[in-house]
Amino acid sequence: MPERIDLLYFSFKNNQNSKNKGKIMKYKELDNNQIRFLTDIRQTYQTFLDAKEDLARFKGSMKWKTTDSGIYLIRVLDSRGTEKSLGKKDTEKVKIFENFTSGKAQAQERLETLKSSLSRMSGMAKAADLGRLPAIVGKILRKLDDEKLLGEHIMVVGTHALYAYEAAAGVQFDSEMLATADVDLLIDSRKQLKLMITDPAIAESGILGLLCKADKTFKKLRTQTYTAANDQGFMVDLIKPALNPPWKKDALQESSENDLNPVEVPNLEWLLSSQRFSSIVVDTSGMPAKMVCPDPRAFAVHKKWISTQAGREAEKRSRDSFQAQAVIELSTAKFPHLPLRKSELSYFPNNVLENSTFNFDL
Repeated sequence: MPERIDLLYFSFKNNQNSKNKGKIMKYKELDNNQIRFLTDIRQTYQTFLDAKEDLARFKGSMKWKTTDSGIYLIRVLDSRGTEKSLGKKDTEKVKIFENFTSGKAQAQERLETLKSSLSRMSGMAKAADLGRLPAIVGKILRKLDDEKLLGEHIMVVGTHALYAYEAAAGVQFDSEMLATADVDLLIDSRKQLKLMITDPAIAESGILGLLCKADKTFKKLRTQTYTAANDQGFMVDLIKPALNPPWKKDALQESSENDLNPVEVPNLEWLLSSQRFSSIVVDTSGMPAKMVCPDPRAFAVHKKWISTQAGREAEKRSRDSFQAQAVIELSTAKFPHLPLRKSELSYFPNNVLENSTFNFDL
């Protein structure tokens, strides 16, 4: 079994002024050059994603089909060759065919141009030290986004969510705070995932099939069937909220035997109830990817709660507490649209909010 690398933290006090004394200042600001590169590549990537959406409108193809009763315009809907007749050839159908053909060609050309731009920009991003996210996680995120699973069905929780927060804030957390060899994917077990996957080659094996599209060496662990590991020892854990009541059935219990079996973790419904936080991050290959994770305030409160659990190892509890404090301080400083108010975190029990020791606004 691949070895899991635990995360170690090193904190320091910021003593530049009395206002910041006692705070865990665990990040540095990006310089102007880095901010410019990051802004450019994020904007280009968002344009690229929009172009992919435009091309998706032209999925499949159109053709003319001659039958005994005449010539018909046929829309080929998918790679399996599923066809739909749009009607007998006339002036209107010829226009539909021409608009489809030219529109698809233009959309493909625009997408290829943007791909080339991103490829050139990736080198600049690496040179500017913006490539932070492990490249394999970037590949996984792009595959999840291709299948429209990010956000509504799956989001990133745990340490890797810090990459989204730092990218959105224009800062970089201390590298020690981010070093980990596994990523946690939280899945919404209330929804049937298999029905959402459009690629038939992936649908049967679900998330594991998707991971293998990113890296063919991913395999499900025999002793930990919610975990997949690749040949480099990087692991992906698929987790879901514990059922309440425990005997309640969820949509994922009918998933394929070939797929990962998400493990139940208590109180993850708190994170699922939070508003989604989306950011474009850059991986170590210099390529951008969209990441969706919990509201940073929810992340911090949940991490703080985890740090108080007696059954958790002391070293991990300390790590969780540092992480929680760093994220809440970042959120307070950089995300004024996310005020630290109990009323906006009402999906947490009041005692959990109180025990977090965070300074909530009135």
